[in-house]
Amino acid sequence: MELDSYYDGVHGWSGSGQQSAPVIEPNGLFTVRFTPPRSGTFIYHTHLHDYRQLPMGLYGPMIVIDPDQSFSARRTTSC
Repeated sequence: MELDSYYDGVHGWSGSGQQSAPVIEPNGLFTVRFTPPRSGTFIYHTHLHDYRQLPMGLYGPMIVIDPDQSFSARRTTSC
């Protein structure tokens, strides 16, 4: 998904100018609000300690639908 660099999640690196993404401590929060640029299926994942965090489940899908559609986990489509 196309996002501003700040929201990409690489602490101390993502962002521009004086604004760079913070380290999110255990039990900490980093709230991101954005409007997705398009519909589709995307993935989120960790950028820190990948070898530990990915096996622990710090990744998953993001399903973005158009405003006039509804989502059903039971519905399937064929290409």
